[in-house]
Amino acid sequence: MGVLAGSEGTFSAGADLEAMDLEDRPEGWLGFARKRVSKPTVAAVEGHCVAGGLEMAL
Repeated sequence: MGVLAGSEGTFSAGADLEAMDLEDRPEGWLGFARKRVSKPTVAAVEGHCVAGGLEMAL
């Protein structure tokens, strides 16, 4: 089982879009959020969860 969790009251405040390579790809900008996993995964959301963090939680 995998657990995604944040720290200090924030799950994810989003990504720094200026620092990211925003080239469009088949897997999307945040390709890691669309990877298939073989084990159950739980998002322990507490606090802010916006942008790509919401995609990870979903």
